[in-house]
Formats: sequence, C-alpha cells, structure tokens
Amino acid sequence: MGGDFNVNLARKWCHTELLTSFCDNNGLQPAVHHVSSNVDYTYHFGMCRFSTIDYFLISETLHEKAATRIVVLHEMDNTLDHDPLALRLCLQMSFVSCASKIHTPRAAWAKASAEDIYKYRSILSNMLNNIDIRNDTCSVKT
Repeated sequence: MGGDFNVNLARKWCHTELLTSFCDNNGLQPAVHHVSSNVDYTYHFGMCRFSTIDYFLISETLHEKAATRIVVLHEMDNTLDHDPLALRLCLQMSFVSCASKIHTPRAAWAKASAEDIYKYRSILSNMLNNIDIRNDTCSVKT
C-alpha cells in the first residue's frame, strides 16, 4: 500500500511508533528502508523544510526478494508539495489463472421480513415433526 502517511519515520514521535507498530504487526516494511532506496524527501514546505512522509509499505517477502529500486521523482513541472515515489518490483510469474467465483446462496436474516421468518419456522417445524426418531437414530452398541 502506498500514500501520504504524515509520519516521518526518522523522528521519534508517537505517530512514528504507531506506524512502526502497524508495520511490525502486519509483516510490512517501508520500501524507503530498502538498500536500493534513493529517497531524500517526499514532501516540502515552500522548498524550505523537507521531510519523508510518503511511503510504499510492502510485505517482507517483496522487500527482500522483489524490490529492486525505490526513487522519488523531483520534477520541475510538479506544482504540488508532495513528490511522487516510484517502486520497481521484479516478480517472476510463470502462470496466472483466474477462477470463476462460486456463489453459495445464504439466508440474509437481516433482510428477512416477519413473514419470511414465520414461513421458515413453519417449514422447519413441519420437517422436524416428520422425523421418525425410532427409525432415524443410530443405536450405539457397547
């Protein structure tokens, strides 16, 4: 996932601890910590103060095995105060398949009307009354 997290991981603030804890609990790594990272800042305030507060958070597996480059694009025609990040992943894919979605119908009890519930109870009661307990139960021999 990526975006503006409004947290500078180089500083020791409570928000830094929250984002770090989130990453640790979910097996994520900020891509800017990768050895191939070439990010100096992602945000500037009037070209006077600079900070890195925009990140890609990637799985530890992607961080270790697939990330090949992370750069920030400082382009002159960008009039925003955030500069875009680019993350390059090298993924080996030999086969990709798409499976059809299998729909399993279920009762939506929250949408059921009083009449629907009454009909369900009637059918269930009728079916339970038709069970012959003497013939349909298993006897256990000891």
